[in-house]
Amino acid sequence: MPEEPFNGIQGLEGLEKIKLDKVGIENNVKNHIQNLEKGLTQQNKARYVKGIMREATRSIDVNPEYYEALQDALIKHGYLKAITAETPPAEKPKLPQNPPKPSDPKKITEKLPPVPPNVPAAPSPKREKIRIVLPTKPPQEPTNPPTAKIDTPIDVPKPAEIKKAEEKTENRTEKIVKLKEKIKITEIRIRENEKREKAILKRLAEIEAQEVKEMREVTKIIEKDSDKMAKDNKKVEKENDKKVKENVKMREKLEKKERKEQEKREKINREEKKYNLSDLKAELEKTPKIKFLKRLKLIKKIEELSEEGTLEKDEIENPFKYFLIKKIDDRVFECLYEKPREKITLEDINYLCGESGIDVQFSVVDFVTDARRNIAFMSSNGFLLQLQNKGEITTEENGRQVIGIYKPEAKYKLVTPKGGYFLGGALTNYTDGVKLLREQAQEYQAEQIESFKSQNK
Repeated sequence: MPEEPFNGIQGLEGLEKIKLDKVGIENNVKNHIQNLEKGLTQQNKARYVKGIMREATRSIDVNPEYYEALQDALIKHGYLKAITAETPPAEKPKLPQNPPKPSDPKKITEKLPPVPPNVPAAPSPKREKIRIVLPTKPPQEPTNPPTAKIDTPIDVPKPAEIKKAEEKTENRTEKIVKLKEKIKITEIRIRENEKREKAILKRLAEIEAQEVKEMREVTKIIEKDSDKMAKDNKKVEKENDKKVKENVKMREKLEKKERKEQEKREKINREEKKYNLSDLKAELEKTPKIKFLKRLKLIKKIEELSEEGTLEKDEIENPFKYFLIKKIDDRVFECLYEKPREKITLEDINYLCGESGIDVQFSVVDFVTDARRNIAFMSSNGFLLQLQNKGEITTEENGRQVIGIYKPEAKYKLVTPKGGYFLGGALTNYTDGVKLLREQAQEYQAEQIESFKSQNK
């Protein structure tokens, strides 16, 4: 897209010397219209139109058809306005009604009409010169008068040729007059377009100046408001920081109080358990063997209290194992151990997690049941592989139901320790589900170990 103003039109400097045919005229006009439609500014379009019309007028004697075609195309596409002006036809020179016969050359030369001004003369036929032969001797009184000796007769143009030449000159003069009038009209249009463009440019400059003023005023107002807002925000941020610091201090104090109270409660509970356990053992020794039911009740209570004591002792010795168990959801916990937290024993925990709980243990579920939420595979830190379409893959064999967990039609979902479904992997079959469960369980175990270390520094 040109942005600089046009100082001239390239490619048309030699039109006054070259005669264009129809194809050349159409191509030149088409190229000029395409150049005007390429997105020029109004000022550049006016200069371009003025330049091409100037070059067309220079070559009007050689290419009059090009001038008319260019002007019509510019009017059609809206780059010039059509102005109609009727011009009187040029006066035709009068010819003699009865031209002389070619036998009298003197009369023919005398009665030819004068050629109109500014009109090229018609081409005349070739004539041979008259050669006069004079005597070498001194003149004497001749008996007969001397006569000029003519070698060849004079050829005189015919009247039909003269008419054709005159008609050609008349037609040419008419075209020239019309083209001059069109040139004047186009010049008037160009001047009017230039005046309009100047007025538009002035108006645009005024609008731009007004917009700049308004924008400056708006920016000043915004800057003032932004300064006020910034100051207010700083004040609010300072107040919020103070409140946050105060809240943090309060939380730390409350946490310290809760820890102290919890330690006191734990001590009291331990003392009470010891006291109750010793009392129950003494009571068991006093009760006779005949009272069988009473002794069974006392033995169960003693076992429960002693089991609680062993769990507390194991938690002190292997704290990570219980740190991991506490993060498991209750529903997942029941699927893993097949009993609630209140009834869990140290033997159950060590069977599934091992003594330390640091290494992840994996186990295959022997029976996929509804009570265990259709779990087929699990890990000690709480990941479960749950069968989704148990009814579709269950068949009867020898009078009993067989669940085809390895069938390609089996659909599975991975359950996380928090009780939700894992959405990061596609489970197309049992082997893919087991592989994904092992990967996620190992990553989760490593994260929990790091978390436990950071909390117990």
